[in-house]
Amino acid sequence: ADKHNCAVYSDGTGWCWGRNDYGEFGNGTTTDSDIPVEVGGSSKWKMISTSSNHTCGIKDTDDSLWCWGYAAAGRLGNGDTSSVVYDTPQAISGGGEWEMVSAGPVHSCAIKKTNKSLWCWGAGSRGQLGDGLGTTFQPTPVEVDGSDSWSVVSAGDQYTCGIQVGGGGYCWGYDNNQQLGNGADDTWQMTPSPIAGGMTWKETPAAITAGRDQTCAIEIGGAGYCWGDDTYGQLGNGATTGVQHSPQPISGGATWKTMSGFLFFTCGVKMDDSGYCWGRDNAGELGNGTITGDQESPSALDDGGSSWN
Repeated sequence: ADKHNCAVYSDGTGWCWGRNDYGEFGNGTTTDSDIPVEVGGSSKWKMISTSSNHTCGIKDTDDSLWCWGYAAAGRLGNGDTSSVVYDTPQAISGGGEWEMVSAGPVHSCAIKKTNKSLWCWGAGSRGQLGDGLGTTFQPTPVEVDGSDSWSVVSAGDQYTCGIQVGGGGYCWGYDNNQQLGNGADDTWQMTPSPIAGGMTWKETPAAITAGRDQTCAIEIGGAGYCWGDDTYGQLGNGATTGVQHSPQPISGGATWKTMSGFLFFTCGVKMDDSGYCWGRDNAGELGNGTITGDQESPSALDDGGSSWN
C-alpha cells in the first residue's frame, strides 16, 4: 500500500503500521503509528492484504473474510458505499470460506475456498470487477464472469489479473497503458481477457502482480515477465520502451519466487531468496543503497545478504 503496511506474525496475529487516517489498522482508532500495532479483535490471520485506504484479511480459524478502513465505493464489501470509516474488521457480506484476498486501491477480489470461484467488489466502472456489467459500485461481492476455478488473484489500480487452475493467465479492467497484456490496444475489458503468448503461469501466491500501470508474472519454469507502462523501467527488460502490449522477459534470465508491483516500480524475490527491485528511484524506493535514478533491469537490494520470502 502507499500509506500503510500490514503483516501476519508467526503466531498468526496481524500487525499494521504507517498512516491510519481511515482506520486501516483495524485497531479501533485512526491514530498513525511508526511501529507495528496489532489489528483489533485478537484474531489469528491466514493472510492480510493492504491498499491505499483499506485492508482485508482472512482469519485462520474459520477462513472468514473481513475488511476495514474507508467504505467509499463499496471497497469493504460489507454493503456500504458511503464515506464511512470502519476502524475495526467488518465481515464480508455473504460470509463463506475464503482462500486468498487482494485489496486494490478502489476494489478488492478474493477466491473462495470451497470451489475456487473468484469474486470482486468495490468500484467497477472500468470493468475491474470482471462481472461483465461495468457497474459504478458493487458494495457486496459479485462473481467474476465464467465458472472457471482460480488459483491466484491480484487487484491493481482499476484492473485485475489472475491465474486459473491449470496456469492460464487473464487480466480485465482498465487498459490505458496495455497493462492487461492481451496484445491489443483496448480501452478496457469487462470480463477476463487471456494474457498474450499462451504461457502457463505459476499458481503460487504472488506469482502475478497488478501494479499501477504495469503487470508482472512468473512463468511455470520460473522466468519473469512484465508488460504495460515502461516509462521508468518498471518492466525490468533493460530499456524504457514506452508501453508493451504483451509479456516481455525480465533481464538477466533468472528464476523467480515472487513478484510485487507498486507505483512506477516493481520488486521480486529470486529462487535463491535474494531480493531485487527495478523502475523509478527518486526517493530510494528500490532499496539498493543509492538514489541513482531509474533502473531498467533488476537491481539487488542493499540488505547485507538477507534472505527473503
